Amino acid sequence: MLKNCTCYQHWMGHINPKRFIMAYVAVFVWLVASSMFIDHICLMDSYKMTPDLWRPMADIQANIWWMLLAYFLIAKTVVYIFTRGYEGKGWREGARYGLLIGFLVGVLSAMNYVWLPIAGQLAIYWFVGSVFMFVVAGILTACIYKPKK
Repeated sequence: MLKNCTCYQHWMGHINPKRFIMAYVAVFVWLVASSMFIDHICLMDSYKMTPDLWRPMADIQANIWWMLLAYFLIAKTVVYIFTRGYEGKGWREGARYGLLIGFLVGVLSAMNYVWLPIAGQLAIYWFVGSVFMFVVAGILTACIYKPKK
C-alpha cells in the first residue's frame, strides 16, 4: 500500500534498500567510533582544561543514548542525501560529498567558540575532526551504496 503512494515513490522509490542499509550501518559505526576516538583520546586534555564546562563522565555515560540517537539520525540523513544526488563516480564523489557535509558540521561545531569559554584551538580541532569524520563517511557511502538496477 505505502509503496504505491506517490510521496513514497518520490522520496524512497529510487533507493536500493539493501545497499542503503549497509551504507547506513557503516556510516553509523564510523561516526560513533571516530567520535569516541576524537573526543576521548585526541581531545581529552583540551576538555580537562575547562572541567566546569562539561558534564561529569557519569552523566555523559547515563545520557549516551542521546548521542547514539543523534548519530543514528545523522548517518541515515547523510546516506539518504547521497542517494538523491548519486552520480556513480566512486570514492571521489563520496570524498567531495563528505567534504561539503564536513564543512557544514565543522563550522557549526566551531561556532561554539563564540558562546563557550573554550580555547580557539579546540574549536579548530572540532572543525578539522568533523571534516575528517564526514569525508570518511562520504567515502564509505560511495563505496557501499549502489542504486537499483
